[in-house]
Amino acid sequence: MKKAQAIKFWGNLEDSTEIKEIISAFENKKGYAGKRTLERYVQAYNGFTREQTVEEVSKKTGWKVEYVRKIYGWWYSDFGSFMPRSQFENETKRSDSDTIGSITETVEQNEHSGSSPSSIDDSASSEEICEASPDAMDVDLLKTWGIKSGVASQVLAAWRECHQAGLHDICPLYRNMAADLKSGMPVNVAKKVLRLAFKSRSQSLKHADDVIELCRRYRSWEGNENHEAFMSVDSQGK
Repeated sequence: MKKAQAIKFWGNLEDSTEIKEIISAFENKKGYAGKRTLERYVQAYNGFTREQTVEEVSKKTGWKVEYVRKIYGWWYSDFGSFMPRSQFENETKRSDSDTIGSITETVEQNEHSGSSPSSIDDSASSEEICEASPDAMDVDLLKTWGIKSGVASQVLAAWRECHQAGLHDICPLYRNMAADLKSGMPVNVAKKVLRLAFKSRSQSLKHADDVIELCRRYRSWEGNENHEAFMSVDSQGK
């Protein structure tokens, strides 16, 4: 199975507890290599999520350590890091598209009004204000919030990457993540909340924001029996 297929399959696992149904939906699709392979990818996904070693996942799946290490890289790029790469790339493309659309609209308006081209440059060059800039943040400050040094540096790096890319409308997601970690939310839950927030924006997932709010309000990770329900959002919003 190739990286794109693996990430798509794992993404469906993340949004549902109906594992058997998901396997059934994918096993006959081109590029997904059948039921047994998909079951192994489920085992690998669960192992990576639970922070098992590559050797442990290799033993569980029956795959060679080298292969497990390779697919761990796939998993980490979208599910393990604080900067889901595919989401970041989609946001960047969307931002570029919005910028081009804005400039095109300005050109059309000026053509109709007879304004000079110089007004286009003024409009296009105006700096967007970021309401959640990471400029005042540093690792030491995040550490005073009880966030471990390694986690703090990764969160801050991802936050700054978005800010520098001009994705100011998603900077608040990282500000919220820092606040979640400060509140005592476990790192793995904070990552999942972040990904749900990304998906809520980019895919308009119904109820995702409500699920995130419930998770925060009731601190569902603290042994709440409804935690899995809180963190499982169907891709169709059902």
